[in-house]
Amino acid sequence: MKILVLAALIASSFVCVVGQGRIIGQAEFDAVVKDDKEQAGLWTGKSYRIIVSTSSNATDKPESTYSSNSIIERAASGSSRSRLDSTFNGKTTTTETLRVGNSSYHRDGTEPWKKVDPKESKTEQMVGEGSPDISQNADARTEYRYLGRGEWKGENVSMYLRTERRTEPAALSGNPTDLLATGAFWINADGLILKAEYRFMRHSGDRSSRTEIFIERAPCPDLVITEPPILPQS
Repeated sequence: MKILVLAALIASSFVCVVGQGRIIGQAEFDAVVKDDKEQAGLWTGKSYRIIVSTSSNATDKPESTYSSNSIIERAASGSSRSRLDSTFNGKTTTTETLRVGNSSYHRDGTEPWKKVDPKESKTEQMVGEGSPDISQNADARTEYRYLGRGEWKGENVSMYLRTERRTEPAALSGNPTDLLATGAFWINADGLILKAEYRFMRHSGDRSSRTEIFIERAPCPDLVITEPPILPQS
């Protein structure tokens, strides 16, 4: 029952703005909400910024609470820079990476920038630019909904919501686990996902966990990325 109430609360956060919307088929949804590979292709050749905020917590493991904020910038030239601020168990760390041409750079916190082997650069691994994969499990009950038209930061968008529910069998000494995953998308006339919100909930007995991932993408036509200052080796 708790998982159903939570699902209703999540859906209402969108429905209260755009009305009831309408249920659509998967084919119609997939034709508009492009997958990771297709989205990457749509952004190719553009300068843009991605902001990703994440949080996760579990009722039975408060020490595992995690949150992060990431910024990735990509220039049309292919240069990129990224910053990740993450907090786990009360400790916050910062990591930055930068790539210009064939050169890659890295630093932790406020340490000096260091030039690194491009193969060791974590720019690509720091933050997934695509859509977090909702289960798509054969046993999942999936609903696709078109929520209507809206506006996001001055741009007209279409809004879609995907909801998946699944129950995993109980372990030998445990309870069944109910899983609920939602993905909401704000898409402009060019098919670009400008905003996405993902929520994953798991509930088993008196235990529950929740993960949220919020992603914003924005064109940055004037973006310029240059090499950082490198201190001489002592």
